Amino acid sequence: MTRWGTTAAAVSLLALGLSACATTGTTAKPQASAKPAEKAEAKPLPKGLDGEASSGFPSTYAPLPSRPTAFVGATVLTATGQQIENGVVVVQDGKIIAVGGPETAIPAGVTTIDAKGKWITPGIIDSHSHLGVYPSPGVSA
Repeated sequence: MTRWGTTAAAVSLLALGLSACATTGTTAKPQASAKPAEKAEAKPLPKGLDGEASSGFPSTYAPLPSRPTAFVGATVLTATGQQIENGVVVVQDGKIIAVGGPETAIPAGVTTIDAKGKWITPGIIDSHSHLGVYPSPGVSA
């Protein structure tokens, strides 16, 4: 046997031995506690985190003006795993208002973008993208 083969065999045996040492040696299932679990009570959030009280650091976010837009003909992959061929995604005021197949109603006056051959994953945010977050020369927000 070569030196490499001897070393490989020794390492394999060592790994096998260590994995055997890592077991508990028991096969019995852990016993359930005789005392039933207590139901956790909802606790109110501290002031400032409850969403009702104003914060000392109010958000400065203001959505930029945008046109209602419909993306038509794309393959749409939803967060539930549904794949919609020839799908439609309608966005208005920065929010997704409709997702569906080719029968999805598109409101009148909406800008339509042909997305055939493209994929859309509505609701998934690419937090590193710089386009569309703010107006850039030649790119509308």
